[in-house]
Amino acid sequence: SEKSEKSEKSEKSEKSEKSEKVEKVEKVEKVEKVEKVEKKHILYVEDNPANRRFMQSIFNRQKNYTLQVVETGELGWDIALEQDFDLILMDLHLPGMSGKILTQKLRETEKYKTKPIISISAAAMKHDIDSVDGLFNAYITKPIKIPELLDSLREHLK
Repeated sequence: SEKSEKSEKSEKSEKSEKSEKVEKVEKVEKVEKVEKVEKKHILYVEDNPANRRFMQSIFNRQKNYTLQVVETGELGWDIALEQDFDLILMDLHLPGMSGKILTQKLRETEKYKTKPIISISAAAMKHDIDSVDGLFNAYITKPIKIPELLDSLREHLK
């Protein structure tokens, strides 16, 4: 009878050790799942230094996005072809190649035919917005409202 008590105790301690191990394994798996959230890679094509700094400050506070910034349409074209962006934020009025022309060129590529490209422009008149109808997935006017920008990113990066 003393033996059976000892074996019961050892069984109980084995069971508690096993349950502790199971708990630890579950915790490790949860941590790994959190770390596997992939960051979305975003390109911002903008010539104005103040607007670039402002956008960078917004993205510095976002954990799930990385932002790459270029200042001309030509550089935007080169980097968009070299890398694979999940979304592009595009100023319309750029020196040299405009944001509209760059977006038209990108839409002709397999890579960016259907990827979200969001226009960011100070041109807020109806005729400005109508002139690029169907080209962009969204049209955000400057000054940028941070909640509107973040909502648009979430919506287009589902």
